[in-house]
This record gives sequence, structure tokens and C-alpha cells, in this order.
Amino acid sequence: MPMSPESVIERVEELIGSIRHGVSHAFAEHNAALTLDYIEHAHRLGVINAAQFQALVIAVNDAADGWQPNVDSDGVPLAG
Repeated sequence: MPMSPESVIERVEELIGSIRHGVSHAFAEHNAALTLDYIEHAHRLGVINAAQFQALVIAVNDAADGWQPNVDSDGVPLAG
């Protein structure tokens, strides 16, 4: 499947979920770094423009800054 601006944006939106609700903050930071690499690659290839690149980078950084664990203090997964 060829990359398109829409497919890049859709994939980043999916990855943001893994950033926001990763098991640990370290995993969230790791996922954010990989997502930023993906966005940079798509931009270098000309798949997304500068404005799309900037918006996606901001969204990823916001997700990493807003990380919340998906388990409670006992390690039990949270609903939802």
C-alpha cells in the first residue's frame, strides 16, 4: 500500500493512542520517538507537507506529555 498524506495521518493517530496509554512512561517515550522518525521519513519523501509535518509533531509531543498509565497501582488494566 503506497503512503499517502491520509494514510500517514491515520497511522500517526493510531500510534498516538499507544503513546498516551503505554504501560510505562518509558514505553510512551520510545513510541513517541519511533513515531517522530516515521513522520520525519514521510516528510523527507514528500508524502506530507511542512504544515502537516509540524501538526503531527505537535500532536505526538502533546501525547507524550499527556501520558497516562493504562493500569492501576496494582497493575490491573483499566477499563476503556
